[in-house]
Amino acid sequence: MKIFNSFFLLCTSLFTMVCTAKTYNDIKDILSVGLPLLEIQTINNEEPTCDYLSQSDGYPLSTIANATKVPGRLLLMTKNDTLYDSGDYEPDVSGMTIKIRGNCSAYEIKKSYKLKLQEKADLLCRKNNGTDFRDKNWVLLRTDEMYSILNIMVGLKINEMMGLSWTPASRYVNVIINGDYRGVYALTESVRRNTDCRLNVDKQTGFILEYDPYYWNEELYVESSIPSNMHYTFKYPDSEDISDTQIDDVTTAIQDMEKAIRSNISSKIDIVSFVNWLMAHDILGTRDAYGSNIFLMKYDNTEQSKVKMCNLWDFDSITQTEGDWAKVHRPGLFLYYYLIQYNNVEFMNAYISKWEEIKQSLFASIDEWLVNFSTSEEAKALDVSQQMEAERYDRSIDTVDNVIQYFRQWFEHRKSWMDSQLTCSTEIENTIKKRFEQGQTYNLKGIARHPMSGIVIHSNKKRLCQ
Repeated sequence: MKIFNSFFLLCTSLFTMVCTAKTYNDIKDILSVGLPLLEIQTINNEEPTCDYLSQSDGYPLSTIANATKVPGRLLLMTKNDTLYDSGDYEPDVSGMTIKIRGNCSAYEIKKSYKLKLQEKADLLCRKNNGTDFRDKNWVLLRTDEMYSILNIMVGLKINEMMGLSWTPASRYVNVIINGDYRGVYALTESVRRNTDCRLNVDKQTGFILEYDPYYWNEELYVESSIPSNMHYTFKYPDSEDISDTQIDDVTTAIQDMEKAIRSNISSKIDIVSFVNWLMAHDILGTRDAYGSNIFLMKYDNTEQSKVKMCNLWDFDSITQTEGDWAKVHRPGLFLYYYLIQYNNVEFMNAYISKWEEIKQSLFASIDEWLVNFSTSEEAKALDVSQQMEAERYDRSIDTVDNVIQYFRQWFEHRKSWMDSQLTCSTEIENTIKKRFEQGQTYNLKGIARHPMSGIVIHSNKKRLCQ
């Protein structure tokens, strides 16, 4: 990483990059807003491209293929400093490549991108307090008018508060590509194996998978026994690097996990991570189960190693299931349907216990965090930046303060709703006691189920019967 601390060097660096559409005064104006500025200059001003696979062309879902990796140079700066300079592109030495990422979102004018540095670096410029945050792989996640600009930040904060094993670090930046201002993006760590600072799995026998509706667009995938249109694709190892032995190990692990869960056995999964992941989405009210990016990992191929849920990802559709659970509960979308529908005692006990543990502290903490953010310099800079983006794309946009108030109300109402689903009032308890004596019980949603199966209230205590 090359660190420069003088404004003179900043100006020099900017002038050495050929900016075809923006003048230095424009860049200076953008820097004055207060968010970091990430500038990318590709060789010969080449723009990343891809092929679009549309449903109208006979594909089951709209996505992209053959995304080009375009080489170039990356600068990350504030109004006073250049934080990082990748240097000119030289394979495996300096520079970076950029390519379009996403599925349906790649059809939009404002696109998300994958960045790959030729030399590892921490683009978030964190202090190394015993952790090496450097990596080659980063993403620029787009924000747009359809969803709140704070969705990514809030989603990752809930991920952290729920205690998932890893929370991708992220910060908002303004982005210029080939002299053209593209708007506000979340510069974020990608979902990758990195034993120092991201997902930790054994290099030889571990794996990271995605339960993926776009499996048909991948070279390699592991079939799922769940009656759905989704299978498991590889995040690690890369499909071009994986051996036949690794494929067999992963396939066996997935088959054993799915068979066990559908037989009402939870010994093959890490219960804590499964509970935390689902509850995080329930709190956020995620609508798009297909797009919620279901990542799983297993440290190695030993019996002692269990399949774990990874971090949350993709927060476009949060706060869209008011009065209902996250859509991933539904049949055919993942294994949670079986864990709940079959009243898996260990899982459901853990879910209810987790709720009782966090329902006061988490919601108080997220509200405090939102209030503090509302008065921060970053919030002010983000507000002005998204106004610049609105002008760039000729659209209207909500203020950061309004978005924060919306989230505060959402979490307040969500806490009450979830508590009403998981806790019974005295009147309801008395009713359920009578029904318990008559052999009628309620499940996780409070729906009556067959005798002696579900959540029951007995002696003023919840019991899980199977």
